[in-house]
Amino acid sequence: MKILVNLQFSMRSYETKKFLIWNDAQFNKFKPLIEKFILDGHQIFMIIPEFKSIEEQSVVNLLKLEKKYKIEKKNDNELHDKLIFITIPYASNALTNRYNFFFHAWRSIIHMIKPDVCLNEICTLTKNIYAVQEDLGYKFPIISAVEHLDIVEDNTVFEKVSYFLRQCDGLLASDLAIFPMTNMRELFVSSMKQHFEDKILEQFLFRTRIWRHYFSTNDVGKIGRKNKEKVIFFGSRLSDVKRTKYDLFFEAINLLWKQRQDFKVIVANPNDAQPWSWIEAMVPKKCLHDMRINSVDAKSREAYMKAIKMSHISAVLYRMDELYSVGFNELLYCKNLVVTPRCDVEHLPTNYIGFIKEITPESISAKFNKLLNFLSSKDYKKYVSRVARDVAFEASGESNAKKIIGDIENVYKKFRGIR
Repeated sequence: MKILVNLQFSMRSYETKKFLIWNDAQFNKFKPLIEKFILDGHQIFMIIPEFKSIEEQSVVNLLKLEKKYKIEKKNDNELHDKLIFITIPYASNALTNRYNFFFHAWRSIIHMIKPDVCLNEICTLTKNIYAVQEDLGYKFPIISAVEHLDIVEDNTVFEKVSYFLRQCDGLLASDLAIFPMTNMRELFVSSMKQHFEDKILEQFLFRTRIWRHYFSTNDVGKIGRKNKEKVIFFGSRLSDVKRTKYDLFFEAINLLWKQRQDFKVIVANPNDAQPWSWIEAMVPKKCLHDMRINSVDAKSREAYMKAIKMSHISAVLYRMDELYSVGFNELLYCKNLVVTPRCDVEHLPTNYIGFIKEITPESISAKFNKLLNFLSSKDYKKYVSRVARDVAFEASGESNAKKIIGDIENVYKKFRGIR
């Protein structure tokens, strides 16, 4: 099959104003699927922003990956390579890309490659893609995904036309609707009940699937041993305080430092939203680790991975069953004890040691203190190893690729009337 992929890229440097595709969670969680698709004989065409709007090192890495799957053929002008990136004009941010659609660019792409199926993470664009099909007279199934729940208060963005209703519009028109978590699907369908009849909801639920490919174990690589120095890591963006609650993290660190000074803090600042001087002013200088991660550096992805592998404790301060995080699962796999609001996540025990009942500086600080003490417990290594094993088995792209491929092939066969 020729699979056209449209991911929801959102990682963009505040410093250079360019997309950090290679560091983007949406791209990194898709890597194991690319490998599985190609091993199964399928061809991937992935839509990305124009190279001039992508950070230089990301472009270099993308071209290397594309070259890995290149097939050398002489006197052959067909698009035969196993992985092909196709650039189009892109809006400046993820929010604008919810409704920006470059019709003529999409028309040229679809006319050129004649895809068998489309994987579309921006479900508000599904009906636009169908409009291109109608214009060309060429039909193929569309599998759309929900990567963002606007109905969750911490994630709501004011828009004149309800984003949620536009999501519903796109998903109802799709051949298959994908959610990353069961609870996210339940929240979404619960909100749909206010607008749609039960019969429509029943039909919709029948066409939904849960794809739990949250991260790539191969991309993370070998974990290794942690240093004795106790490290607390914060990897969420410093550009969205309503969602990531970085202000509460810094307050918690200040409270903790008054109690004890036997730890260091690494702040990733993944999209350069704040200058280092601002971070230094937020917490005592002595508690900051020397390590700095610059998103535009050639080795920024490697530096990020090094940071979470050397860290013992981290914080992701939004509910994982409402606004899931690729980084959260990478942290668990790298044997971090993650402080996070109590939630219903399939691959975590209901009494997970990092859960907090209230998202306050006091509760976060108290949990940090408890986990720092737990590091010296005889049960610590066994505990984090068990969680890491479970997250790899239940939530990695490598473990779920076969099921995902099966869903895609079934949609294609049904669309073509193949038994």
